[in-house]
Amino acid sequence: MLEPPVDQQHAPSSGYQVPIQQLPSAGFHLPLQGTSHSGLPPKYLAGQPIGRYDLLQFNLDTMELVRASEGHIPTGRRLVKGGYEEDGMPLYHGIAMHPNSKHRVPGKTSPRLRGCVYSYSNDVHLATDYEILVL
Repeated sequence: MLEPPVDQQHAPSSGYQVPIQQLPSAGFHLPLQGTSHSGLPPKYLAGQPIGRYDLLQFNLDTMELVRASEGHIPTGRRLVKGGYEEDGMPLYHGIAMHPNSKHRVPGKTSPRLRGCVYSYSNDVHLATDYEILVL
């Protein structure tokens, strides 16, 4: 079996290189279970990536998660932008606690969403109390 080509993708803010393999018809591969040198098996995802995406490295020295609710932006804090909706609305990194669970789940947030939208157990949820990533 031929090995798929590996591209080194650069996250624009950090210069960090992430190996990404494009598979001809079977989806795409990201090192979700570790780096390419960790010895962990790769995680294969079905389908093709839609649009551009980057991986964000969390920096404990400059970033923190702060409590937020109902789309309000914490006063005096600079939010870490996570992307944009199709209409150009900026999105930010949020973390929600799923009800009846001890899982903290990553999601997207903005003032217009009035909370943190996240996916859990094959469904989309809205948390009105959540954490937001700031500098």
